Amino acid sequence: VNCLDQQLEILSATVSHKETFQQLVTASCRLCLVEMPGWAGLGGVRYIPQGWESLLLTDQAKEELNRLNIQMVDRLRATDAAFSLGEGTDGLACVRFGMVTADTDVAELLGLVESVGKQEEDSWKFIDTMAEVVKKGIETATLGLQKENEEKLWQDGILRQVPVFGSLVNWWSPNNKEGAGIKGRSLDLTAGVVASTENIYKYHMQGVTTLGNKGPPEPLVQTPVAGHSRTPSVSSQQSNANTTH
Repeated sequence: VNCLDQQLEILSATVSHKETFQQLVTASCRLCLVEMPGWAGLGGVRYIPQGWESLLLTDQAKEELNRLNIQMVDRLRATDAAFSLGEGTDGLACVRFGMVTADTDVAELLGLVESVGKQEEDSWKFIDTMAEVVKKGIETATLGLQKENEEKLWQDGILRQVPVFGSLVNWWSPNNKEGAGIKGRSLDLTAGVVASTENIYKYHMQGVTTLGNKGPPEPLVQTPVAGHSRTPSVSSQQSNANTTH
């Protein structure tokens, strides 16, 4: 009997909170109500990133929206088991709210969902920014290597590139091995610059292994990556991507 009474209290509290739940979701800028026929809990909500409200969702956009809300549920469940993954009548994923008790703070729960959604959205923007920096960095490095290759061609002379004459010219006038060849490029994601690896290459070629020696020198010829606007902050976000020819 006591168990039945408790269940009735929870059911009554859920019905009582449902109107408040719907009003708060409707007033939210980032959350939208999701139709879930047959669900006895408070209901379902979906987090919509800023600027997506008026967009006609393509298949790719729907996949991204699903992925965002699924990741949100994973994080929310670590905080409160009352959250679960649901699916609306439109086939898209959502955050599902179960039954609640009379003392449940619905506004606090929705605020938590919105906060986690904002954190996930910001994380995605950071990843997109990094992807753009890497893309532009590769383009800058490729152009630099191409230009350096053309300059080397003119400096060495056309005859060196001809198979038969090249051997004769190299025998008659050997290339200076010091600095020969095309130098690699390193992309510093933190500073947003593409730099020649010549100094680093020379440092490692010297075979410096004695403890206490200073680290490798700074790269030469630093070229800012177009569109980069980040500033050094968290050390865990500092990484380098090398592009070589």
